[in-house]
Amino acid sequence: MFLTMLFSLKKRPGIPLDVFYTYWVNAHAAQIAARLPGIDHLWLHEISYEDGQVFPKTVGVESCLAEGDRFQGVPEPCFESEEHLHQFLGAMEPLMTDEANIFEETVAYPAVGDNSKTFVDRNTPASFAAPRLLKFLLFIRRAGSVEDFRRYMREEFAPAIADDGEVQKLRMHLFEPFSEDSQMADASAVSALAPPPRRYDAAVEIAFENGLALARFANGAAWREGAAGRAKHMAACHAFKVNVTHTLKRDGGLTFEGLRTPIIARSIEQVTAITQFSDSVMALQNTGTR
Repeated sequence: MFLTMLFSLKKRPGIPLDVFYTYWVNAHAAQIAARLPGIDHLWLHEISYEDGQVFPKTVGVESCLAEGDRFQGVPEPCFESEEHLHQFLGAMEPLMTDEANIFEETVAYPAVGDNSKTFVDRNTPASFAAPRLLKFLLFIRRAGSVEDFRRYMREEFAPAIADDGEVQKLRMHLFEPFSEDSQMADASAVSALAPPPRRYDAAVEIAFENGLALARFANGAAWREGAAGRAKHMAACHAFKVNVTHTLKRDGGLTFEGLRTPIIARSIEQVTAITQFSDSVMALQNTGTR
């Protein structure tokens, strides 16, 4: 992969959380972002800082995030080539214009090439209707140099955690050092430039079968024996529970969630409306009708 981006999204004050998710996921992302050229894969993570506090802490690593710095959503678009990235950048004006409707702040975190890597993926559901795993996003600030931090994360932290049998998925992103160019774009009325003390150096997606598996992991050798390394190389680790992940694009094409929007796709699944998958109905989604 040429480039993977993660964005921390903070909702605009005054918008109820359920309305924010409905609009962001279905109107902003599924009906605008997913339809722009260039994006090859697109996931949306609805997250909760409060629910993420069940993730085990490490002595010596800051885990408390001030309320004003918390965010509620993380989109993850991926671009397979520089050409695809430029296609997106040249067409993203409708997306940027819409940002002011729902976001107070959007901060971009780029990970180049294999700085985004899935170390293990044992049982991730492929369908939006499949049972969900207990999943977290860990946003990490480094202690020490970029080089030492990246070496530790690649060679020590990730391999040890991935080897724990309780971990169903481990995907890691090592972000590029801060620059204004890394923000990609600044939407009118939306703050995009978080100052370096607030920025993160890495994010880790980690998933378990359930809460009991998480408890066994927290008491297992990989987590306990790695405490000293985490305390040395991590200044902060802020855990967010992922309440749901939507897959809108895969291999350059829209998924059923991306085509119909997640809220409609979910209702079709709940009604068991198999006729919605017929050739005639699917043709309508692609061409429209009068």
